[in-house]
Amino acid sequence: GSVARCVARGPSHSLFSMAALCIGGICIPYTAIVPAVFLFLRWVLAQIGLSTAKEGDTSSTSALGDDGAGRRSLKPRRSKLGKSLSTISTASSCSKTGTDGIVLNIDSTEQWQNRVNSGGPRHTVMKATASWCRPCKEIDPFYQSLAKKYDATFTRIDVDDLDDVAADLSVAMMPTFVVLDRDGKELGRVAGANEGKLEALIQEHCAERVRS
Repeated sequence: GSVARCVARGPSHSLFSMAALCIGGICIPYTAIVPAVFLFLRWVLAQIGLSTAKEGDTSSTSALGDDGAGRRSLKPRRSKLGKSLSTISTASSCSKTGTDGIVLNIDSTEQWQNRVNSGGPRHTVMKATASWCRPCKEIDPFYQSLAKKYDATFTRIDVDDLDDVAADLSVAMMPTFVVLDRDGKELGRVAGANEGKLEALIQEHCAERVRS
């Protein structure tokens, strides 16, 4: 994709208030490029470790012909939509009472902490954005449509105003979308203005709203 130089004009104290590199649907502040590379390498190493562990489990199970304890292993049943029952259960764990479909702008660290520590009935979806991030603005109408479609609390933070929250969530590029459970534990994330990946992430963890 094209490469653009975005100049941030946020508060001077913010870690993100500086020139940024925008490639396709992602904007990365220059000072965050090294941390972003580190996070990517950590993710790659984690995937390699996970793959190695799965291979070891598969080989041991194949040798025994069962689950290692004399019992035949059963794969999770899948629904007609191709989702395992466990995935459907996770999605159903979101309250189905519906929301008003409004994206909540988080204006302070205290407001964010109260939101994620409230232990409410719904998961929280967070969008990390910035006023100078063009991809963030382009995907915002789609993000708002998801707030009306899926039953979760959709929020939006500006990394220039809440750089401490962005740092706590290891946000290194904009936009970044994070799904958190009722206890504030991260369930998954997507970086970049990709509508398909964003909806797939939310669909995995939250059920659609019940329409009256």
